[in-house]
Amino acid sequence: MDTDACGFIIGKHGNFTKYLENNLGIYMRCDKDDNNRILRSYQSICAMKGTLKDIQRGIKELCKRLEEYYKTSNNDFQRFPFNVVIPANYVTKIIGAGGCMVKNIAQHANGAQIKINSDKDSKKNLREVSVAINGSIEGKYRAAHLIIEQVEIFKYGGPVSNQNHYLFIFYFNGVDHTKW
Repeated sequence: MDTDACGFIIGKHGNFTKYLENNLGIYMRCDKDDNNRILRSYQSICAMKGTLKDIQRGIKELCKRLEEYYKTSNNDFQRFPFNVVIPANYVTKIIGAGGCMVKNIAQHANGAQIKINSDKDSKKNLREVSVAINGSIEGKYRAAHLIIEQVEIFKYGGPVSNQNHYLFIFYFNGVDHTKW
């Protein structure tokens, strides 16, 4: 992602990250992560740490912020996927038997299209997998909300406590301003 995108997301003087921390209790880091093998060279990481409920609210704010960014670049956020990074060992849980879970998530997310970018035959031993979400801003938010909720349910084997702190990672494509 280009530095303009990261700067925009973080906000002038860190205003957006301060807003998330002060109002939602979320710590957010937005930067390039060269050690992450699932990212392309033009993509950056946005990691949020907080309670599941707070992170879910933070996702909505991040989607709104991304929509603003794409508008300032004369683009439509709906044309670009919103990606959630999940542990690779939860891919089958998110897909479900015969795709039932991912279909259910898409149905409850205003028809968002969900694509799990996983290569079972890859020689790389990936610890994380990217889940690309396309659709309306509300659909992207809702799908990401449901996906991270399901990961936590599977991780802890039942309902998720709102007291625990979690770390979720999202990434998004930077806009190459030379193409616009």
